[in-house]
Amino acid sequence: MANFVTCEQCKMEIRLARSHFGKQIACPNCKFQFVAPFPQENKHIPHRPSAPTQPTYAPPPVVEFTQPQQHATPPYTPPITQAHYHYHESRPYSSHSSAPQVNSGISAVLSFIWTGAGNIYNGNIGKGLMICLVQIVLIIFAAFTCIGLPLALIFWAWGIYDAHREAEEINRRNYGRRY
Repeated sequence: MANFVTCEQCKMEIRLARSHFGKQIACPNCKFQFVAPFPQENKHIPHRPSAPTQPTYAPPPVVEFTQPQQHATPPYTPPITQAHYHYHESRPYSSHSSAPQVNSGISAVLSFIWTGAGNIYNGNIGKGLMICLVQIVLIIFAAFTCIGLPLALIFWAWGIYDAHREAEEINRRNYGRRY
């Protein structure tokens, strides 16, 4: 059964656990500090009728007071090492990341077929279209000069390498693994 004390200053009823009697407490309403007196055996809260016949005032709110524990330490938790991680927990994004996984082999094959297509597959549409445009200019340049064909072939090989490298970087950044 709960025991009540009354604040000496604001007269608010405070419900206390038996362990708090005889100790200094602070009223939660007015913050007045006083020693909670031990309850008397015959002292109790006056009876309140369950169905009043006439309107009465609202009783003061009953507040349960518990003193915070001082010097409480949190429970010990061992430090987490890399061995405790599951594969997907140690990565910045989960397998449900909004960034799609890209296959670096498909990206390289698409760039082999047409330079820039692998970059478009990787999601860099602007870069892929610019590489396509430069490749078209180099092919036209190769039709009129001797130096144009080697430049077009070097650019084509670089485009394959760049699409493959970019796909691996995207997967490493989003998923921590290579495809």
